[in-house]
Order: sequence, then C-alpha cells, then structure tokens
Amino acid sequence: MCLFLQQPKLDALAQSTGMNDTNLQETLNTLKRHDVVEETQGSWRIMVELFRRWVLQE
Repeated sequence: MCLFLQQPKLDALAQSTGMNDTNLQETLNTLKRHDVVEETQGSWRIMVELFRRWVLQE
C-alpha cells in the first residue's frame, strides 16, 4: 500500500511539523534520493512500507 501526498496534504504536513516550504521540499528531496519517496505528477508516494506506517501513526 502506498501513501500519496498532494499539495493540500503537503501544506498540512508542513504545518504539523513546523517546517517551512523550503525545508519540507529539501527533506522530501533527500528522501527521494534515498528511494524512500518518489514524486509523480505533483504527488509524493512513500515507497518504504515501514516509513509509511510511521508517518500514518504520527
């Protein structure tokens, strides 16, 4: 199962983590480089099941 994050959810993620848009984008890019997430047509997909579960619990 994959979790897709689109812009409204990204805004909520930025707010809930206290990260600004720049820091959140840098973090997502780092996760992308490590194959934890991927970006497809403006949505972010979590590729690592354990990470997806952790995000959903938070």
